[in-house]
Amino acid sequence: MLKRIFWGLIFILLIIPSVFAEFSIKAEIDKQRIFLDDLLTYKVILSSDESKIPSVRLPDFSGFEIISQAQSSSVSFTSKGPNSTIIYTVILSPRRSGRFKVEPSRVNLKGRLYTTDSFEIEVLDAYSHPLDKPDKSLPEAVPQEESEPARITL
Repeated sequence: MLKRIFWGLIFILLIIPSVFAEFSIKAEIDKQRIFLDDLLTYKVILSSDESKIPSVRLPDFSGFEIISQAQSSSVSFTSKGPNSTIIYTVILSPRRSGRFKVEPSRVNLKGRLYTTDSFEIEVLDAYSHPLDKPDKSLPEAVPQEESEPARITL
């Protein structure tokens, strides 16, 4: 009887940390309004005190072309134990102007579905970019006098 109680306590002590495991998922974008010739950076950040984090299911980026994707991971050790972080970064280029919704990213961990926020992105025509219009407040370039070319002797 004492042996069963001992093994029962050991089992409970091994299960309790995994029941109270901390997990978070967050998505972020660098801009909510971009121009047709701009790029958008979309990041998903997963953090857990579990040693293994499942991969994320990224949304379908309709209205955008994926230019590049990257994944970075790190493990830090705290007083509570190890903490793993994975960051997925996606660089997107808009295909056309308009309003687009980036749906949530998803992770399924131990039978529970975790999701991020969705984002509304406004893509403006490239020609409406303020840098495309000349600034009338700047003085015009002053022509430089021609000078003799520099001579270098060794």
